[in-house]
Amino acid sequence: MSNAPQPLIVGNWSLQQQTYEQYVDGVPDPVITSSAPHADNAYAQFDKNGTYISATQLTIATATTPLVSRDTLSGTYTYSPTGNITLSAGLVSALHPLVASYPGIPGPSDYIEAVSNSVKITQLTSKLLTLHFEVVINFHHGATSTNYKTVSDLQYTR
Repeated sequence: MSNAPQPLIVGNWSLQQQTYEQYVDGVPDPVITSSAPHADNAYAQFDKNGTYISATQLTIATATTPLVSRDTLSGTYTYSPTGNITLSAGLVSALHPLVASYPGIPGPSDYIEAVSNSVKITQLTSKLLTLHFEVVINFHHGATSTNYKTVSDLQYTR
């Protein structure tokens, strides 16, 4: 076992605030907003062995009815004190709004094409972790294609 100091990211973080902006073919989508979950309903835990788990309960307001989603995701991560972080599977709350506005049930020729997925630590102290996500996909629906970009900031505390 190494005596090297553990990175600041190691530990359990409670989600305090989240923001989402979604763009459809480059145009802001005003239909989707998100609420900040209670700290005991969403968290991310980064372990010193390079694994993490993320769990969330997220409410998304749509034009007709709120959607409530609960999810858990785990994976591995690499971290650099310069702010670079790679998550093998993302964090669950960063992707949910993207799903909310897809055009109906996919048909046999419909598919989702991943374009890009990035995450950056924008703030990290012993008590505060802020992550910035950008996820871009193309949804191919029959002969048409729609580009979705979600920009998300997640703020955690210990």
